[in-house]
Amino acid sequence: MKRYRPLLLRAAFVALLLLGWWGLTAGGTVSALLLPAPASAFGALGRLLVKPDTYLHLRTTLVEFVGALGLATAIGVAAGVAIGLSPRVFTVAEPLLGALNTVPIILIYPLCILYLGIGPGSKIAFATVYGTFPVLLNTIQGIRHVDHDYIAPAVAMGASPWQLLTKVYVPAALPGLVAGLRLAGVQCLVAVVAGEMLAATSGLGYKVSWAAEVFETPILYAFILLVVALVALLNWLLGRIRVPE
Repeated sequence: MKRYRPLLLRAAFVALLLLGWWGLTAGGTVSALLLPAPASAFGALGRLLVKPDTYLHLRTTLVEFVGALGLATAIGVAAGVAIGLSPRVFTVAEPLLGALNTVPIILIYPLCILYLGIGPGSKIAFATVYGTFPVLLNTIQGIRHVDHDYIAPAVAMGASPWQLLTKVYVPAALPGLVAGLRLAGVQCLVAVVAGEMLAATSGLGYKVSWAAEVFETPILYAFILLVVALVALLNWLLGRIRVPE
């Protein structure tokens, strides 16, 4: 029973949310223009799921997400390894990265639109920046905290710099890298959807923004539910990643 307790608690929490949602709408506490009944929202979601147009927008969002996460991972790992292996570079980069990490990243989105337009390129660029930091910072920490007891024997046996990197540093830093990847995945998806809401012609975020503008409230909540389900699925999939023993 203990094994299923977390799952049961999550299911109970979701049930309470739905019950509260139903109570607000059934009692007329909140206008249906602002909050449709659960049956209305889920009915709209069911209709969306059988429309081919929905999957075209889903494909746009997923393509932008995969592109952004791939770039964020490549840039974050490469830069993280380079910074983590060099004490001099780390000394210079650490305060700069700390300062950059406190700047609201949304500020660069207008620049992405200025240079790349409102198409997928600006969403990929924006989400890449958003997702690079967790990969970069976790990779740096992982590289710099490799136990010296792993490094000294490899050096004594004549390991080359490449062998040290691939056989010692990267495997030892892998748990931190995976943790950064999990966080970056969710952040990239959130950034893509947010970018689509602000300026786009397709994608799930664009449909959320469109439904709000035309007061199609059930459709708005249906797309919100779809995005929430997508984020939950992504979070679950990333949580399945296991570091080799």
